[in-house]
Amino acid sequence: HTCDLNFGPGVDYEADVSAMPFDDGCYDIVLNTQVLEHVKDPGRVCKELARVLKPGGLLFLTTPQSSPLHNLPWNFFNFTNLGLGLLMDAAGLERVKVQPQGGHFALLAFELHWTVREIRRSSMPPLLKAPLQLAAQALFGFALKLLLIWLDRFDRDPLNTMGWNLMCRKPDAPATPGA
Repeated sequence: HTCDLNFGPGVDYEADVSAMPFDDGCYDIVLNTQVLEHVKDPGRVCKELARVLKPGGLLFLTTPQSSPLHNLPWNFFNFTNLGLGLLMDAAGLERVKVQPQGGHFALLAFELHWTVREIRRSSMPPLLKAPLQLAAQALFGFALKLLLIWLDRFDRDPLNTMGWNLMCRKPDAPATPGA
């Protein structure tokens, strides 16, 4: 099933992700991609995602760490792997895999793309905007972005990343107090 705030093609349920109309433990797999930054209470949403998972079920979640503002006024947070870990722990989910969405060089390629876009969308006078846009496209063009993405494979500690991919597991049985 799919769930979204706005009903449309491919959406089975129109609902807030912090209060989904599903029974407890009804899904083996839950996919939540690039949503958490748009909710007012990410902790509550993580607990709700855990609630609908069956014991042993998997949550696949992606979220940004470094992202330009978008979907305003519904862009509230960016997340580090440490912050996501706290949210998953509080929701009672075990982290199986935490993977960065690229490293420093991929992030730089992403930022250069947004720089060209912002020049194009700016209110600069046309006499300034046109040459600046041409220069930015020449300097930050396709070849440089490809080079940066290639260089990203050598980033040994990709904590400066665009975002995070998480695979989390709901434990088979609730933790026993005092165990």
